[in-house]
Amino acid sequence: MNKNWVIVTPMETGIADREKGIRALKRMRSAEFVGDYGTYLSGLYQSETMTISTGVHATGEAMYGNADAALDLLQRMMRTFSMALPGSMSEMSPDYGCAVQAWTLYATAVPIIRHFVGVKPLAHLRTVHIAPQIPAAWEGKPVTLTQLRIGDTAMDIRLLVREGTLHADIANPSGYKVVLEWNGQTRIFEETQILLHL
Repeated sequence: MNKNWVIVTPMETGIADREKGIRALKRMRSAEFVGDYGTYLSGLYQSETMTISTGVHATGEAMYGNADAALDLLQRMMRTFSMALPGSMSEMSPDYGCAVQAWTLYATAVPIIRHFVGVKPLAHLRTVHIAPQIPAAWEGKPVTLTQLRIGDTAMDIRLLVREGTLHADIANPSGYKVVLEWNGQTRIFEETQILLHL
């Protein structure tokens, strides 16, 4: 009733029916819910923004396949970087509230690692699924995660999308099973160094 940001959580968790989720996200992407620094706490009042509301919204957009909208939200949130707290963002955007909170890391890391790069680890099975959805603005630019800890290993993942082709360079020192998905194709590897054009 007050258009509180938590209405995006069914999309963040992926439990909303796909058609309804996409329709809800389209509405939430509007000026009714999003301001200069991200997603309002309440679309009714449009007066306060937090990293948690913006990050959960960005994760929801990515969960339903809209990496470009997720990146837009992250860029809005990043406008507050070092504004009041050097090297970080304030809880309340743009420049007040608590100095450090776990959800700011969540707000940036989950959309980027889990969705843009597409890392979904199953460390107990020594398996890593990688299903990237690279935002259009990042096409032609390398996306790199260095020493990404997964279970008892650390992987280096470098992705580059150019003209619809995914170029992947993955250092997999422990020989985990890597399941790479791109454009409807799935490849499975257990090599310690993976170089692939897909």
